[in-house]
Amino acid sequence: SMARGAIFYDGELSLADRAAYKDNAMVTDMMGTHTYMFNTTNKLFEKAEVRRALSLVLDRNAIAQIVVFAKPATGYVPYKVFDTAAGTSFREVGGDLISASANEAEAKNLLSAAGVTKGSFSITVRNNEVDLAVADYVKGAWEKLGFTVEIEILETKKNSEETVDDLFQDAYEAGKFDVIALDTMFLSADAFGALSQFATAYSGNGVDMNSSTYDLYGHVSGYSNADYDALVDTANTTYDRAARTAILHDMEKKLMEDMPVCPIFFLQDAYLYSDELSGMVTDYYGVRHFNDLKLNDYMTYKAATDTAETEAAPAAE
Repeated sequence: SMARGAIFYDGELSLADRAAYKDNAMVTDMMGTHTYMFNTTNKLFEKAEVRRALSLVLDRNAIAQIVVFAKPATGYVPYKVFDTAAGTSFREVGGDLISASANEAEAKNLLSAAGVTKGSFSITVRNNEVDLAVADYVKGAWEKLGFTVEIEILETKKNSEETVDDLFQDAYEAGKFDVIALDTMFLSADAFGALSQFATAYSGNGVDMNSSTYDLYGHVSGYSNADYDALVDTANTTYDRAARTAILHDMEKKLMEDMPVCPIFFLQDAYLYSDELSGMVTDYYGVRHFNDLKLNDYMTYKAATDTAETEAAPAAE
């Protein structure tokens, strides 16, 4: 149609509009997981049972419905990461390490066994409506277990020198959080990169130059486990692909038992576009490319826009 104000492409649907347009949207699985990371140095979260309980009480099906363009996380590693070869899915082979539905009774049992049945803490989030809606849901679920939960929104702020501070990123890097909501993007179709960072020597956080023994800075969550470290070392020096992949699955199982990170949902990319557009490509990682984008009858639209602008412009004196 040549309607004035016609929209050919909408790349970011607001949360309120998602359900209505769900069936018309182009939806692609992304290689990413929306994840809640615990600060395991916090007394409340030092026991794996507590972290597992907080995961168990979440109904991930309900959360995926809130987000609309999402799949419940059934593990840490999303579907598009390869298993042994291209085209095989690490997640499908690994199966469901986390239930998509909630188990409140089991969560309560774990907490009472761990001797942690109350306490207050905050969930740190970026200020976007999806992360906030999810945090609201999670807060409700965690308060049912007897905790007091606050949502802490950290934004970017402009300084007098015209520089910008990303307060959320700063809090994450400094480990200044109780629980922090992250979109964990997998930068490789191999699971090793994302799983290995939880081993002290692979965290990428460097070396303490002030220690006489050059101690390593471990993962920002404070998680450190000798059994996990050993698995990562073995995977790193195993060259048979099937054998190595089996170890990667053991790593993910161990990570989900210890739960320094609590996967919430697998990310999906979604956009709306009109039939007048063609050549839009979403790559394997879920990133959109506009290089070959074409709009049918572009010159007609351009002419109509130019005319509209001329008519709207004030007449020359």
